[in-house]
Amino acid sequence: ASANSAISAVVCFSVFAVATRIIIAQQNRFVKRFFAFFQNFFGESEKLRNFAEKPHFLFWRSAKIREEMMRHLHNWREYGIITPEIRGGTNTMEHYLDNAATTKPCAEAAEAVVRCMTEQYGNPSSLHRKGLEAQHVMEHARQQIAAALGCKAQELLFTSGATESTNLALRGAAAAHGRKRKKIITSAVEHASVRQTLAQLEQQGFTVVAVAPDADGRYHAEDFLREVDGNTCLVSMMLVNNENGYRMPVEETFRGVKRKDPEILTHCDAVQGFLKVPFRTRSLNADLISLSGHKVHALKGAGALYLRQGVRIRPILFGGHQEKSLRPGTESVPLIAAFGAAAEKLSRTVQERYEKAAQLRASLIAQLRTMEGVLIRDIPDASPYVLSISMPGYRSEIILHYLEQREIY
Repeated sequence: ASANSAISAVVCFSVFAVATRIIIAQQNRFVKRFFAFFQNFFGESEKLRNFAEKPHFLFWRSAKIREEMMRHLHNWREYGIITPEIRGGTNTMEHYLDNAATTKPCAEAAEAVVRCMTEQYGNPSSLHRKGLEAQHVMEHARQQIAAALGCKAQELLFTSGATESTNLALRGAAAAHGRKRKKIITSAVEHASVRQTLAQLEQQGFTVVAVAPDADGRYHAEDFLREVDGNTCLVSMMLVNNENGYRMPVEETFRGVKRKDPEILTHCDAVQGFLKVPFRTRSLNADLISLSGHKVHALKGAGALYLRQGVRIRPILFGGHQEKSLRPGTESVPLIAAFGAAAEKLSRTVQERYEKAAQLRASLIAQLRTMEGVLIRDIPDASPYVLSISMPGYRSEIILHYLEQREIY
């Protein structure tokens, strides 16, 4: 009987898919009556929603079919077959919780973009007035970000994002200092931009040591320092893990590395920590720091690399003389200006927002603990901006689709 039900569900879904395409093409009365018939077949819209959300149905196991199903659900709602109540009403407030992936640009960032696109649109390398205006905007943004990071403006290089910053840091450092030293030390939980870049360096003859956490999922500085030897040229470690918010022992580790051998370069992926977790450049003991604009309410397409004064790396791209010839190519002034504007705004309230986020996180954890079947991975001293939870027995994509219908992202 269950097999027959599953087959019927697949057949019904196929009919729905065909009918939906006809609606988009013709939008005639017959097709609307056709949909109304199937609405009666399944019952009220609440039953239809429950039908679509049950993970054990055969058709739901296919990601392609599932995505098409969700698209049809929106089409059905548009034609009045599913009522607005399926999403909690037409006036449901949006709740955006995916800030570790990207953030909504702040008003100051948006204004900076529009101003640069409509008024200060010159090429910053041009010598005429429009070019000089654009260059002044860019250098002002460099000063804004440097002030937020706690470094000199001349120690910042603009890039297209943190992935490029990390590539330039790791590959540039390896090219400049890896002729005699061939060992790179990192953690086993780094962002893909670090892992994949180091994998490429491994193919070029470097030895990459990825330190694993202990049984409790924690890292200790001595675990990294134990691997440091005379063949080490670089140590790379993220500041805050983007999956669970765990704050890595960057300060202690890098301090120990420099004491052991000042010639070893240190790189920190600070994307999830910059303007969220209070820190200053000097306290990190980092020679290189990767930053991203769209993680701090600026726009996608702008990032920066902190390069400590006196540290030498080699370029990985070649062309013009922009950014000290280390990152050639015409700079995107609008995106850079937005990055600067957002950094200046957020830098004033880092501690205040940190404490507020900690309160919200604690409140969320307290409420989640009243629910059965929710596993909370609460890590002491983690960034309050990231919380990892799971619900055993439920596929994550099912939960995501369920929440997005209620304007929770």
